[in-house]
Amino acid sequence: MVNAWSKESPMRALALKDSHAETTPQEARYLREEVTEEWYETLGAMILDLDTQFATRKVSLEDKRQECWGKGRAGTKEWHEYKRDYDSWRARANRMKRGLQTSRMEAKRLLREKRQNQKESRDREDRQQYRTALVQFRDFLVNDGNIAPAAWPERDELLERMDSVLWPNSDAGVAYRQWKQTDTTEEAS
Repeated sequence: MVNAWSKESPMRALALKDSHAETTPQEARYLREEVTEEWYETLGAMILDLDTQFATRKVSLEDKRQECWGKGRAGTKEWHEYKRDYDSWRARANRMKRGLQTSRMEAKRLLREKRQNQKESRDREDRQQYRTALVQFRDFLVNDGNIAPAAWPERDELLERMDSVLWPNSDAGVAYRQWKQTDTTEEAS
Protein backbone atom coordinates (compact mmCIF):
# COMPACT_ATOMS: atom_id res chain seq x y z
CA MET A 1 0.00 0.00 0.00
CA VAL A 2 1.30 3.41 -0.97
CA ASN A 3 1.70 5.92 1.86
CA ALA A 4 -1.34 8.19 1.58
CA TRP A 5 0.50 10.96 3.44
CA SER A 6 3.32 11.16 0.91
CA LYS A 7 2.97 14.18 -1.37
CA GLU A 8 4.57 12.14 -4.17
CA SER A 9 2.03 9.34 -3.90
CA PRO A 10 0.62 8.39 -7.32
CA MET A 11 -2.66 7.71 -5.53
CA ARG A 12 -2.84 11.36 -4.43
CA ALA A 13 -2.42 12.51 -8.02
CA LEU A 14 -5.09 10.08 -9.21
CA ALA A 15 -7.48 11.03 -6.39
CA LEU A 16 -7.04 14.72 -7.16
CA LYS A 17 -7.60 14.06 -10.86
CA ASP A 18 -10.77 12.13 -10.01
CA SER A 19 -12.08 14.90 -7.71
CA HIS A 20 -11.86 17.22 -10.74
CA ALA A 21 -13.69 14.63 -12.90
CA GLU A 22 -10.65 14.28 -15.17
CA THR A 23 -10.04 10.53 -14.87
CA THR A 24 -10.37 8.12 -17.74
CA PRO A 25 -13.05 5.41 -17.40
CA GLN A 26 -10.29 2.87 -16.65
CA GLU A 27 -8.82 5.05 -13.88
CA ALA A 28 -12.26 5.66 -12.37
CA ARG A 29 -13.02 1.92 -12.44
CA TYR A 30 -9.61 1.19 -10.86
CA LEU A 31 -10.36 3.55 -7.95
CA ARG A 32 -13.88 2.30 -7.41
CA GLU A 33 -13.32 -1.44 -7.81
CA GLU A 34 -9.70 -2.31 -7.04
CA VAL A 35 -8.22 0.17 -4.56
CA THR A 36 -11.31 1.67 -2.91
CA GLU A 37 -9.92 1.51 0.62
CA GLU A 38 -6.60 3.09 -0.37
CA TRP A 39 -8.49 5.76 -2.31
CA TYR A 40 -10.65 6.49 0.75
CA GLU A 41 -7.60 6.79 3.04
CA THR A 42 -5.75 9.00 0.55
CA LEU A 43 -8.71 11.34 0.25
CA GLY A 44 -8.85 11.61 4.04
CA ALA A 45 -5.14 12.47 4.16
CA MET A 46 -5.59 15.10 1.45
CA ILE A 47 -8.52 16.71 3.29
CA LEU A 48 -6.49 16.85 6.52
CA ASP A 49 -3.60 18.37 4.59
CA LEU A 50 -5.93 21.08 3.25
CA ASP A 51 -7.26 21.76 6.76
CA THR A 52 -3.67 22.21 7.93
CA GLN A 53 -3.03 24.61 5.06
CA PHE A 54 -6.14 26.60 5.99
CA ALA A 55 -4.91 26.97 9.57
CA THR A 56 -1.37 27.86 8.52
CA ARG A 57 -2.52 30.43 5.97
CA LYS A 58 -4.91 32.00 8.48
CA VAL A 59 -2.05 32.53 10.90
CA SER A 60 0.09 33.96 8.08
CA LEU A 61 -2.78 36.27 7.13
CA GLU A 62 -2.98 37.65 10.65
CA ASP A 63 0.81 38.11 10.79
CA LYS A 64 0.74 39.97 7.45
CA ARG A 65 -2.14 42.14 8.63
CA GLN A 66 -0.21 43.16 11.73
CA GLU A 67 2.89 43.84 9.62
CA CYS A 68 1.01 45.95 7.05
CA TRP A 69 -0.95 47.92 9.62
CA GLY A 70 2.30 48.63 11.41
CA LYS A 71 3.47 50.48 8.29
CA GLY A 72 0.50 52.83 8.47
CA ARG A 73 -1.11 54.08 5.24
CA ALA A 74 1.83 52.76 3.21
CA GLY A 75 0.96 49.17 4.17
CA THR A 76 -2.71 49.45 3.17
CA LYS A 77 -2.13 48.64 -0.52
CA GLU A 78 0.18 45.74 0.34
CA TRP A 79 -2.42 44.39 2.78
CA HIS A 80 -5.26 44.54 0.22
CA GLU A 81 -3.17 42.71 -2.41
CA TYR A 82 -2.17 40.04 0.09
CA LYS A 83 -5.78 39.66 1.28
CA ARG A 84 -7.06 39.40 -2.33
CA ASP A 85 -4.51 36.64 -3.05
CA TYR A 86 -5.47 34.89 0.19
CA ASP A 87 -9.20 35.07 -0.61
CA SER A 88 -8.56 33.73 -4.11
CA TRP A 89 -6.48 30.84 -2.72
CA ARG A 90 -9.10 30.12 -0.07
CA ALA A 91 -11.91 29.95 -2.67
CA ARG A 92 -9.89 27.50 -4.82
CA ALA A 93 -8.95 25.42 -1.77
CA ASN A 94 -12.59 25.26 -0.63
CA ARG A 95 -13.68 24.06 -4.08
CA MET A 96 -10.93 21.44 -4.00
CA LYS A 97 -11.94 20.37 -0.50
CA ARG A 98 -15.58 19.98 -1.53
CA GLY A 99 -14.52 17.83 -4.49
CA LEU A 100 -12.34 15.67 -2.23
CA GLN A 101 -15.15 15.34 0.32
CA THR A 102 -17.62 14.32 -2.38
CA SER A 103 -15.20 11.69 -3.67
CA ARG A 104 -14.58 10.47 -0.12
CA MET A 105 -18.32 10.08 0.52
CA GLU A 106 -18.55 8.00 -2.65
CA ALA A 107 -15.56 5.88 -1.60
CA LYS A 108 -17.13 5.37 1.84
CA ARG A 109 -20.42 4.29 0.27
CA LEU A 110 -18.61 1.86 -2.04
CA LEU A 111 -16.63 0.40 0.88
CA ARG A 112 -19.83 -0.03 2.89
CA GLU A 113 -21.50 -1.81 -0.05
CA LYS A 114 -18.45 -4.00 -0.62
CA ARG A 115 -18.34 -5.00 3.06
CA GLN A 116 -22.09 -5.65 3.09
CA ASN A 117 -21.81 -7.86 -0.01
CA GLN A 118 -18.91 -9.78 1.57
CA LYS A 119 -20.91 -10.25 4.77
CA GLU A 120 -23.97 -11.44 2.86
CA SER A 121 -21.82 -13.87 0.88
CA ARG A 122 -20.23 -15.24 4.09
CA ASP A 123 -23.66 -15.51 5.72
CA ARG A 124 -25.03 -17.35 2.67
CA GLU A 125 -22.08 -19.79 2.75
CA ASP A 126 -22.49 -20.31 6.50
CA ARG A 127 -26.22 -20.99 6.13
CA GLN A 128 -25.51 -23.51 3.38
CA GLN A 129 -22.92 -25.28 5.56
CA TYR A 130 -25.32 -25.36 8.53
CA ARG A 131 -28.09 -26.67 6.30
CA THR A 132 -25.83 -29.40 4.90
CA ALA A 133 -24.76 -30.44 8.41
CA LEU A 134 -28.38 -30.45 9.58
CA VAL A 135 -29.46 -32.65 6.64
CA GLN A 136 -26.60 -35.07 7.39
CA PHE A 137 -27.52 -35.20 11.07
CA ARG A 138 -31.19 -35.66 10.18
CA ASP A 139 -30.35 -38.54 7.83
CA PHE A 140 -28.25 -40.10 10.57
CA LEU A 141 -31.17 -39.92 13.02
CA VAL A 142 -33.57 -41.43 10.50
CA ASN A 143 -31.22 -44.29 9.63
CA ASP A 144 -29.78 -45.01 13.08
CA GLY A 145 -31.05 -48.43 14.11
CA ASN A 146 -29.49 -48.20 17.56
CA ILE A 147 -32.02 -45.76 18.96
CA ALA A 148 -34.10 -47.51 21.60
CA PRO A 149 -37.84 -47.69 20.86
CA ALA A 150 -38.50 -45.72 24.05
CA ALA A 151 -36.61 -42.73 22.53
CA TRP A 152 -38.49 -42.82 19.21
CA PRO A 153 -41.06 -40.16 20.24
CA GLU A 154 -38.25 -37.76 21.14
CA ARG A 155 -36.45 -38.63 17.91
CA ASP A 156 -39.61 -38.05 15.88
CA GLU A 157 -40.20 -34.70 17.59
CA LEU A 158 -36.61 -33.69 16.85
CA LEU A 159 -37.04 -34.76 13.22
CA GLU A 160 -40.21 -32.70 12.90
CA ARG A 161 -38.41 -29.65 14.28
CA MET A 162 -35.56 -30.22 11.84
CA ASP A 163 -38.09 -30.56 9.00
CA SER A 164 -39.67 -27.24 9.92
CA VAL A 165 -36.23 -25.58 9.73
CA LEU A 166 -35.11 -27.32 6.56
CA TRP A 167 -38.41 -27.09 4.70
CA PRO A 168 -40.52 -24.35 6.24
CA ASN A 169 -44.13 -24.01 5.07
CA SER A 170 -44.05 -27.22 3.08
CA ASP A 171 -44.94 -30.86 3.37
CA ALA A 172 -41.63 -31.77 1.77
CA GLY A 173 -40.08 -32.62 5.13
CA VAL A 174 -42.82 -35.06 5.98
CA ALA A 175 -42.64 -36.57 2.51
CA TYR A 176 -38.86 -36.80 2.74
CA ARG A 177 -39.01 -38.55 6.11
CA GLN A 178 -41.67 -40.95 4.87
CA TRP A 179 -39.61 -41.72 1.79
CA LYS A 180 -36.51 -42.34 3.89
CA GLN A 181 -38.46 -44.60 6.28
CA THR A 182 -39.84 -46.69 3.45
CA ASP A 183 -36.39 -46.79 1.85
CA THR A 184 -34.76 -48.10 5.06
CA THR A 185 -37.64 -50.57 5.61
CA GLU A 186 -37.08 -52.02 2.13
CA GLU A 187 -33.34 -52.31 2.77
CA ALA A 188 -33.96 -54.09 6.08
CA SER A 189 -36.24 -56.67 4.49
